[in-house]
Amino acid sequence: FLQAQVVDVLQPDLINSGGITGTRRIAELAALYRVPVCLHNVSGLVLNIASQQFSAAHFNCPMMECSVRADQYQWANPNPLEIRDGVMQVSQRPGLGLELDQDFLRENRLESEPWWGDES
Repeated sequence: FLQAQVVDVLQPDLINSGGITGTRRIAELAALYRVPVCLHNVSGLVLNIASQQFSAAHFNCPMMECSVRADQYQWANPNPLEIRDGVMQVSQRPGLGLELDQDFLRENRLESEPWWGDES
């Protein structure tokens, strides 16, 4: 599609495109053809934040697609998302800038799900 010049924008999803490394390869290949990448994302809090961080860091990713409200994930993230003028602000905290509320997640997981967090 890139070589045939039949695509204007690529919309990979981090979760389906080999994670950050695979998506970086896609974005860099697209840049060779001067095709921007706009990440597709409708998969929840952690993927929203990972996609946001990727978009902010990669030169060929001017924006991302997501469906989110500032208060949407307060149950899982004690540091609420900051949205100004329709733009989700990049966290200045370490890593993804995300702190999950493990107590809430533990209490609300399905019984069939194993617990992956701290054993405190």
